[in-house]
Amino acid sequence: MKKILVLLVGFGFVLSASAVKPSAYSDQQTLLRAGDTVTQADSGRVNIKYFSYTTTALTNASVALVRIPANARILGGAIQSTDMAGAEVLDLGLIGADGNGFINDTSSTADDIDYFLDGVANPNDSGFDTGGASGGIGEANASSAIFDKDVYLAVSAASGDPIWVADKVISGWVMYLK
Repeated sequence: MKKILVLLVGFGFVLSASAVKPSAYSDQQTLLRAGDTVTQADSGRVNIKYFSYTTTALTNASVALVRIPANARILGGAIQSTDMAGAEVLDLGLIGADGNGFINDTSSTADDIDYFLDGVANPNDSGFDTGGASGGIGEANASSAIFDKDVYLAVSAASGDPIWVADKVISGWVMYLK
């Protein structure tokens, strides 16, 4: 009998607990609750691609890490490098996969080798996001928000920077919405 009483009292507490209810809704949720449809920008499948590159004595050159398909939006990623033990730096950016010098043909946007990171020494889990130095691939109204052709996420040793040390590993991942 005591077990039943304890069980009923416990059950009463569970039933008396109040649920948290929102006091307001976003514009989209308000429309959905009213039965309307909402066009979702950037809806699609999120893809993550991993990369790894073993360095060579590189200077004034770029290395294609990952091919990003046309009409995809880059959401962010991370990059890391084993210590090159010197003043070596790297840039992380985008180059057109067809090699014509543009990452967006319709707006004549030139390849940008430091779109995300510029002159980073030995990145260790350096995150990069859509608010890169060249201004926000992730911004909804940015003219460069979606590229009209395949691009490469590329790591570069810029002209005038120290030559990379050989046999070091640069690795990471990039996430994009297709």
